[in-house]
Amino acid sequence: MYFSMLSPTATQDELVCTDPSLTVTSDNLVIKAMNLMRNKTGIETTYIVYYFILTFTFIGIKQYFKIKLDKHIPIQAGLGGGSGNAATAMHAFNVLMNYPASLEQLRSWSGDIGSDITFFFSSGTAYCTGRGEIVNALPVSLLTNLLTHSLTYSLTHLLTNEGVAIVRQNGSTYIQTKGRIVNSISI
Repeated sequence: MYFSMLSPTATQDELVCTDPSLTVTSDNLVIKAMNLMRNKTGIETTYIVYYFILTFTFIGIKQYFKIKLDKHIPIQAGLGGGSGNAATAMHAFNVLMNYPASLEQLRSWSGDIGSDITFFFSSGTAYCTGRGEIVNALPVSLLTNLLTHSLTYSLTHLLTNEGVAIVRQNGSTYIQTKGRIVNSISI
C-alpha cells in the first residue's frame, strides 16, 4: 500500500486499487480505518500557504490521503487480506500524523470496524478468541515445535493429483488421500 497526503481542500480519502472488483467506497475497510483514525485521534492539520508576499494559515483542517492498494489476496477468501489492509491503513495514518495513538489504542480501536484486524497488531503468532478481536500472543517456539515435531509423515510422498484432507477421528488426526488414511499425525 502507498499513502500520500492530499491537499487541504480534499474532503475525503481517495482509494485506488489494482483489483477493479474491489469497492473503493466508504464501505471499504481501508476507508473505514482512515475515518476511524481521524475520529478517534481528533487530529487536525494546520497548513501554512505562502503566496507571493502573503501568508495564509489554515487551522483545524482534517487530513485526507490518497491510498494505492496493490491487491494480491483474493477478496473475501477468509485469508485476512481486508483486515490486514485496514491495520496497515491505521498504522500508516498513525505514522504520517506523528504517532497520535499508542499500539494499545490501535488494537482497541480496530475492533470497532472489524473482528480480526486486531490480530495484525500482534507479534504474528497468536491465539484469538471472541470474534477474533481478543488476541493472546503465543511464543513462536510453540508454532515451530508443532510444525517440526508433530507431523510424522512427509507430505512429499503424496501425489499432487490426489485430494488431501486432514481428518480428525476419535481424538486423533489423520492425513487422508482419495478416501484412504495413509498415516496418522498427532496435533
